[in-house]
Amino acid sequence: MAFSSSIPVVFDADSSSTPPSDPPDAESVLFGDVEIEDSDTSSSADAQSSEPASKRRRLRALSTWSYARTARGNEDLKNNHGRRYFYCAHCPYWRDVVTTNIRAHLMSKHGITVKEQESVIKQATKQRIEGLFQKQGELEAQKARDRKERILGECVKTDVVREALAQLIVVRNLPFEAVTWPELRALLLSVNYTCESALIDSSSTVPRLINDSFMLDKAVLKRKLHTSLSWIHFSLDAWSSPNRKTFVAICAHFVDDTRVLRKALLALPFLPGKHGGDEQVEALWQVLQDYEILHKIGYCVGDNHGSNDKLLRRLSARLREAGIEARFDAKQHRIRCHGHVLNIAAQAFFFSEDKAAVDAAFVEAKAKLEQDSELDEDQIEEILAKRFKKGKASKFTYRSIGPPGKIHNVVVHIRSSNAHYNHFLALALRAIPMDNDTRWNSWYKMILVALELRAAIAKYQEEYVDEFDEEDILNATDWKVLENVRDFLQPFQRVTKETEGDNATLDKVLYTMDFMIEHFKLSLVKYSANSRLCDCIRTSWHAFDKYYLKTDEVTAYGAALLLAPHRRRAYITRNWKPSWRKPVIEAARKLWTTYYKDRFEAESTAGKRSEFGNELDAFDLWDKKQSVLSSIEDEFDHFINASPVNLPQGATALDWWLNPSNRTTYPCLYRMAVDILSIPPMSAEPERIFSGARRTISWQRMKLGPVNIERIECLKSWIRTGLVAGWRKGLGDCSTQQEGYPGGLEETSSWKDRLN
Repeated sequence: MAFSSSIPVVFDADSSSTPPSDPPDAESVLFGDVEIEDSDTSSSADAQSSEPASKRRRLRALSTWSYARTARGNEDLKNNHGRRYFYCAHCPYWRDVVTTNIRAHLMSKHGITVKEQESVIKQATKQRIEGLFQKQGELEAQKARDRKERILGECVKTDVVREALAQLIVVRNLPFEAVTWPELRALLLSVNYTCESALIDSSSTVPRLINDSFMLDKAVLKRKLHTSLSWIHFSLDAWSSPNRKTFVAICAHFVDDTRVLRKALLALPFLPGKHGGDEQVEALWQVLQDYEILHKIGYCVGDNHGSNDKLLRRLSARLREAGIEARFDAKQHRIRCHGHVLNIAAQAFFFSEDKAAVDAAFVEAKAKLEQDSELDEDQIEEILAKRFKKGKASKFTYRSIGPPGKIHNVVVHIRSSNAHYNHFLALALRAIPMDNDTRWNSWYKMILVALELRAAIAKYQEEYVDEFDEEDILNATDWKVLENVRDFLQPFQRVTKETEGDNATLDKVLYTMDFMIEHFKLSLVKYSANSRLCDCIRTSWHAFDKYYLKTDEVTAYGAALLLAPHRRRAYITRNWKPSWRKPVIEAARKLWTTYYKDRFEAESTAGKRSEFGNELDAFDLWDKKQSVLSSIEDEFDHFINASPVNLPQGATALDWWLNPSNRTTYPCLYRMAVDILSIPPMSAEPERIFSGARRTISWQRMKLGPVNIERIECLKSWIRTGLVAGWRKGLGDCSTQQEGYPGGLEETSSWKDRLN
């Protein structure tokens, strides 16, 4: 490699000030006494050397040796070890045999930086080392990937994934084939690609998963029923599904051992033939035996269908025959759905001409029930509605009932075609709900919305004036009548809302009935100038009164009112006639003395045992007698005669009794209160079940069998009400302490740390 003048050179301090001459010719330096690797160019050096070829050192650092000169005169060519001296071409005299020292000299004394090309051996060695490290890096990366996959795989609990899929299908009414949808599988795999083995490849597996979940959750529900603090009450109803199958919804209502009011669909049995009282009691009996709760039967809530009376009579007889429940009385344990009572009174308001028409309608409905036990709740109310309509005129038309009938006809016209509907929607920006004979408060909602949209209705009738009869055109007087009807029906809506919720208690039935009686009285005074409206109010009151009087047959209604801490005896004294008070109080007292008085121990002493044994000793018994609690000779009389107390906002009478302190004060009456106040005022829960089942049995799923339908609806009910822990299966150590909620593997942060 030739010397280049462009390389910075630092001259030796001992050299003359005259710049050194150019470095010796590279060839004269390299090809003199120095042996190089190139065999062709080193032949002259081989000739000059007397050393054997096998012992000669090959010159490796050619770039460094290009700055050397040949030895002069008596200068040694090699050192004692046979290593060749490097004589610096830029110094008068400087030599060394170590290449590193030579380069350092060139750099420090002459500013010459020498970079040697790595030898073949070093290059090969470096490549080998890099290859080893690369291979080791790949191995470490693979180990890291394997570790992450193992952790991700440990996060996947097959039972949990499949339980979640089953719940998704059940709660969201998805077809069984949803488990094979590529989109759903892609979503799951994008979250955790190691979960593929936990997914389901066939829709035929889904019914088995649903059955497994159903059986496990049913066992949980069964334990809750056995440990309930109250009797188990039932609401029942029959339903014809879209795929032409008849089901009976059997719903339970009870207070569980955590003092929470619960509801659950126990079963949705399929009735292949008739569905009268005999068939329904057989289905109910099997369910009661299956859950082993024949000894805990409370009250039954149902609509006004005669088959419900028949069902309870049959049930009472079977219980007596089995020697299980002598206390169950068909008439005493029959609770009528409050919503249906209100709806019949509303139907009478619109369609009955007078009280005689109401009586005739009830007589006809009763006769039809005796002839045909297959009538369901909707049909009995339709019978009443039709009979009321016939009482008005042989050729009944809706407009004959006045402005409400006109609104009905307007809504019918709007819904008669898509063009009409969309045109009105553009005018009003919303639709008007349609009235219905059996849907509660449907007339009120229709009139309420119509009054809000009166301008849009007027515009609509103006634009379609040729298609409306003159009798159906609404004027200012009609709108005034509609306002009066709305005001009269508003309490029906409010009372329905007060008694239909999950937390509604039985004490609200007589309380709201008393309010409705007062509402009828005040309305007759308010609208006394409108004789037609007053006639409608009287007929509605007459129909309502028939069911109001039936509450005397069931002790639970009056007992619930007396046991309400914010009502008690003071309410009855203030609002009821003297002749009404005594029978209700005496009936409630009889229920108290027969089944509750002195039958339960106070919580403060219950479970208490002597330190010398399991039984209470003499001191414990004496101490118990001296307790302040024993000063209450009769808990029932003490409670109902005490002053009412205000309940916290949103609290119910049952909430008050479930407070442990009140249980301590009234240990026996507490049991009675919890049993009575946990009775639902309405049979709305079966209706909710049927609404959900209608969505399950879509037109795409008409071939669903009755067994799968029952299991799906039961699971849906249990999961949505939080009655069972929907995530309990397969969670193992990764479940949280709170039942019913999914948990993490550990703490979230530590789980992430494991992946880093």
